[in-house]
Amino acid sequence: MSCQQQAIIGQSLTFTLQTKKGAAAADADSVPTYSIYEEETGTAIATGSMAKLDDAATTGFYSEKVEITTAIGYELYKSYTIRIIATINSVEVVTLESFMVAGSVVAGTTTAGSGKTLSNLRDICYYHGWQNKTTEGIAALDRFINRTLYLLSILAPWPEYHKRDGSITLVADTNAYELDETNISRIGNVVRSTLYVPLTQMKDGIDGWLEKTTILSGTGAPLEYALRKYVSSGMVKMELLVYPTPSAEDTLYYAYWLMPTELSLTTDETDWPNYRMFLLEEALEKRIASSERDNAGVALESPEFMALVRKAMADSRPSYMPLKAADPIDRRSVSLRDLPIQVTT
Repeated sequence: MSCQQQAIIGQSLTFTLQTKKGAAAADADSVPTYSIYEEETGTAIATGSMAKLDDAATTGFYSEKVEITTAIGYELYKSYTIRIIATINSVEVVTLESFMVAGSVVAGTTTAGSGKTLSNLRDICYYHGWQNKTTEGIAALDRFINRTLYLLSILAPWPEYHKRDGSITLVADTNAYELDETNISRIGNVVRSTLYVPLTQMKDGIDGWLEKTTILSGTGAPLEYALRKYVSSGMVKMELLVYPTPSAEDTLYYAYWLMPTELSLTTDETDWPNYRMFLLEEALEKRIASSERDNAGVALESPEFMALVRKAMADSRPSYMPLKAADPIDRRSVSLRDLPIQVTT
């Protein structure tokens, strides 16, 4: 029997069997049957019959191609055994072969339920060396997985987490505004519809804002802001505090980064997309391999890992690659006849 040792979710796996009577090739009395088992699970995940391959030129040569999909029940990093039964001249012969599901080519978009479950991510960590499977160890592992997801989310402007559609309607005499979005990790530029440059974030944060609003008590169009982060009903909320206090209605726009969805139940699925799952596995492996499991996430800031991050940004979706603007024209080096001048009379 012949079978590849690794299978990929989303692709097919082919195995073959050569039957013999003594030392010579011989056809089986009927086509061989097979059952595929996952690790030590007693119920077969798939069953079927093989078929003759190149019957005109060979004797006793059979093959079968099976689809490796999550819908059937195949899982990453699980091992499987193929048990084939062939009857040759009324004698039953059993043959065994095994393979492991080692990767996935399943692409997906970032929608609810498109990622991997917490249970799957735990298995990846066990595979890469997480030893403690006690209740306390599993709780620590879940924190480790969620922390790794967060660290990955802030390494690059991933389109799943980097958003540009935040806005606030300013009201006269109101200087504190709760943002509509929950689980924001950080804020990008904050701009006012009537100002050409972004607002300045106060270096002293809430303390600086409090000092200015209570002592200076300025009013007018906001020029500065501070941020206050807090937790409400289990969700991370953010409040934007502006100075001076608005004296009229206006609109603020801001970019922001969302945190990955936190996983707590074994069936919870991460919103980290499937097509970039290799990077999450690399991150888990590197942090586990580091001393004290890399509590600060230093391993993910190494040149080697950041090269993978840049590759993931460039390769996973071509439309996510940064746009490069054309070099500006130095009009001082351009002759008058080449300038786009329109003359009217």
